[in-house]
Amino acid sequence: MELISFGLYLVITGAVVGFISGLLGIGGGIIMIPVLLWLLDMTAMEQSISTHVVFGTSLAVGAVTALSGAITHNHYRKVDLKIVGSLAAGSIIGAQVGGFLAHRTEWELLRGGLGVILVLVSYLMFRPVRSDVPDMKSIPGKGRKIIAFVSAGFVVGTVSGLFGLGGAVISTPVLVLLFAYPLHVAVGISATLMFFTATSGAVSYIIQGYGVPGLPPYSIGYVNAFIWLFMVSTSIIMARVGASVTHRIDAQKLRRIFAVFLLIVGLRMFAGFI
Repeated sequence: MELISFGLYLVITGAVVGFISGLLGIGGGIIMIPVLLWLLDMTAMEQSISTHVVFGTSLAVGAVTALSGAITHNHYRKVDLKIVGSLAAGSIIGAQVGGFLAHRTEWELLRGGLGVILVLVSYLMFRPVRSDVPDMKSIPGKGRKIIAFVSAGFVVGTVSGLFGLGGAVISTPVLVLLFAYPLHVAVGISATLMFFTATSGAVSYIIQGYGVPGLPPYSIGYVNAFIWLFMVSTSIIMARVGASVTHRIDAQKLRRIFAVFLLIVGLRMFAGFI
């Protein structure tokens, strides 16, 4: 594939990723990872290397994109920073653990496992939720709740680091289904949490990939600076656009959009594995 065409694909994908990230608070990794895997699979790079490079770079892009979207969500006062802090305390550590495990896991299992996770989360998001969800201010954030949020954050971070996701694809359903947060609120919290989770995960991939032979040019560990630069050039702008749109969409419609995206991409990933 020519360098110009490759760069154009990255710019377009970055725009889509940014919009989806801001709209659904999920980092856009569910779009970015399959596209990058497809692009790199057309090169001579070994799939064992390309899979880890895609996951690591996806986290690095997600960190910057999440920060852009979080700023807009905060403008709409949909971010509870106390809850974000509790979740981040666990997710930062979990992302390091996930990156460590990913480096020691076969690439086929990583791709197939990601597909299974996305399909499962899609199913959970299709299920109806309680209509009597409480306002986020009424949910306590101390004592046992803090422990629950930190534990949930650790799980989110571990899955994020293992599969290259920003973490919000897991944290958004967790906040909605386990902690009964309204989806619009969960999206804002997840977008902010994703910055910490994705940053920690990207650092882990840099450390684990340092000195690995066969990496593509401009790679810092498993994070490729060339891909990162092209994608964030558009994802940052579109993340703010998506975050603005999400507060004008009916919550139930937003939930269904989220679930459909996960189902389609998850089935595609799992089909490639088998």
